[in-house]
Amino acid sequence: MARFEKQVAIISGGADGLGKGIAHRIASERGIVVLLDKNGSLLQKTIRSFSDNGYTVRGYEMDVSLEKDVQQTIQKVLDEFGKVDIMVNSAGLWGRQIRKLLTMKWKSMMKYTG
Repeated sequence: MARFEKQVAIISGGADGLGKGIAHRIASERGIVVLLDKNGSLLQKTIRSFSDNGYTVRGYEMDVSLEKDVQQTIQKVLDEFGKVDIMVNSAGLWGRQIRKLLTMKWKSMMKYTG
């Protein structure tokens, strides 16, 4: 199948997990995938794997919470491919990061309400 043929997809959190799975589906159906991820070594591993399968892939190591970096990366994609058809936000926190964030939020809330 080639549902995504010549479509350009930017996928944050694309080096692993759900983002990688979505990217793989799009790439396997002839889409062009641009992976964004904070984990540079994992990102490079995923790029190699996709390239070895013949997929068109680009990758940028970055923190998608930094708006300026996101804007610059989107401009690079537009400069290279001329368009963006699909955007997937799959970047997120997990495990200890979530517990730490929830603990900080709880303490902050209790400070003002408790």
